[in-house]
Amino acid sequence: MINAAYIFFSIIGIAIFAFGMVFEVAADLVVVIIAASVMAIPVMIERVSERIARQNRSAHLRASAERNGWPFDGSEQLDPQRTYANLPLFERGEARAVQNITHTAVTAGSRVIPVQMGDYDFRITLSNRNMHHEVSFLVARLPRGDLPKLIVRRERAFDRIKSAFGFDDIDFESKAFSDRFFVGSSDKRFAYRLITPRVMDFLMQGSGVQGPPTFYVGGEWVGVVSTSRRWSVSDFQAAHRWMEEFLSRWPDAVLTPHKPATRVHSAP
Repeated sequence: MINAAYIFFSIIGIAIFAFGMVFEVAADLVVVIIAASVMAIPVMIERVSERIARQNRSAHLRASAERNGWPFDGSEQLDPQRTYANLPLFERGEARAVQNITHTAVTAGSRVIPVQMGDYDFRITLSNRNMHHEVSFLVARLPRGDLPKLIVRRERAFDRIKSAFGFDDIDFESKAFSDRFFVGSSDKRFAYRLITPRVMDFLMQGSGVQGPPTFYVGGEWVGVVSTSRRWSVSDFQAAHRWMEEFLSRWPDAVLTPHKPATRVHSAP
């Protein structure tokens, strides 16, 4: 493809040169036009390569979804925070978009929980520098939609998640767990209800997936995201298995929707 691009631009350059000779365009102008065309080659090659890579990835993920009988949507959806409201996973950065969405489900006990997984792009601006991030994600839609925001991730010396969302690091009775993970939530009581010893043990086991065991909760969603690159098909499959095993360890009371309070009216 690169050789073809150089051949194409060489032909364009020769055509421009011939045009200049025939119509007696100033030699300096011809040189400038040819130089600009040559300088544009790497940019054009990069853009064409990126487009082909995106198309190939979408086709690959679609084929994988179809083999499993799962619906697939390759279109780009802007501002995912509208769709996944209250989920901190999609609150970071600007120019946020998701695409290549596969719709499936996991089983947690007697519950079948819908799952969406795909690619997530966003941009972060630091010191006038734009950093474009291309990662992957998996989110599960829970039976209730009133869960507080919660973040669990590996502990770091300078944990920006804490400052980004204003959450304090919550400590647990297990010192090993507290030393390994940062836990932040808008409701500490919810964090203690969710992260039981059974959940702690599962998270401490780690995972072969790039993204988990970092996870986010908010509203009706729980989700995981890759750390530095997009997931492969096998990574998506591993994340799917991880989410199913993870949710099977959640306390049933956390997953059970609240019933509206029944008001008793006295007779007049």
